[in-house]
Amino acid sequence: MTATRRHQRWLRVKIRLRQERFKVRQNPHWNRAYRAGVGAVGTLMILCGAVMVPLPTPGFGWILIFLGLGLMSTEFVWAKKLTHWVHRGYDMVRHWFARRSTAERVSMISALVVLAVGVLWLSGMMGTAASWAGVEHSWWSGPIRGH
Repeated sequence: MTATRRHQRWLRVKIRLRQERFKVRQNPHWNRAYRAGVGAVGTLMILCGAVMVPLPTPGFGWILIFLGLGLMSTEFVWAKKLTHWVHRGYDMVRHWFARRSTAERVSMISALVVLAVGVLWLSGMMGTAASWAGVEHSWWSGPIRGH
């Protein structure tokens, strides 16, 4: 299937979904129930993501938070404004980073990697990951969870 056909198929699906949403919007009871459902699912996604943020999984919590916010922004103006604010901030940081020289970018990325590895080591997560790989050394667990 070519990219053009996939794009046309996606547009047909998108139009159909918007037609269905328009039908729901016409009935105040269904509309209220739909918005409540979107709010409940979005809130649940954000709360689950907030619980997952401190876990040693690489970013799944943040992904779930932003997906929940994106879902809620389809129905709630405040969520749409917050999503635009976050997106604008991300774009500002991305453009600022792109204007840096290669040496500056490499040093910033290196500093972030050292910081992340340091936090993982201090929290003992390096020891957890090492045990998954079958490597058992007490120094992997860091000073807080050392054996």
